[in-house]
Amino acid sequence: MSLHTPYIPRSDSLASSCIGFFKNNPDEHLTLEDIAEKFDCVRGNIHSMLRPAMDAGLLKRDRDIDGDYTYSAGSAILQHQQAKAEPAPAALQAARKTAPRGFKSPRHIIDADTLKVEHNVPYAPKQKVGVCKWEPVFLKLNQAGQSAIVPDPIKGALAAAALSRNKLKQGTYKVGIDAVGKTRIWRTA
Repeated sequence: MSLHTPYIPRSDSLASSCIGFFKNNPDEHLTLEDIAEKFDCVRGNIHSMLRPAMDAGLLKRDRDIDGDYTYSAGSAILQHQQAKAEPAPAALQAARKTAPRGFKSPRHIIDADTLKVEHNVPYAPKQKVGVCKWEPVFLKLNQAGQSAIVPDPIKGALAAAALSRNKLKQGTYKVGIDAVGKTRIWRTA
């Protein structure tokens, strides 16, 4: 007697999406083009991404009258539904947890030409600093003592870019909150 671990696809995988579709629509058939469009994936990778689900009997691959590949519900879909209903052991659930993805700053684009450059606005170094990656912002501040108000969501991205630029000795920039609570970038040298 061999021990066999049932195939359980990752919840964010193409196989999981297809299995979910066929659980709700067991009489449907999807071509490669249907799968690529419906689940936003590359057509050339579909066979390899669905192979484990086919080997487990959850999906079935055939050819239609035109000779195109189609996928449909496999014989083990009902067994898979029953297995999903039972709680998985704690060790399996722990293994399925994904690693933290880390900080990802929001993607905001600012137009450097719209920045209002001001002179002699005091920098408050006790405030939190943040990060950005747009060179035109730094080029706009071409003299020490200049500053400009920037949108709050890009504070972190702008501060990271300022730190990198400061290390390269291409001027000295600070990003923070001014005395009236606005996010601002300063050129200090």
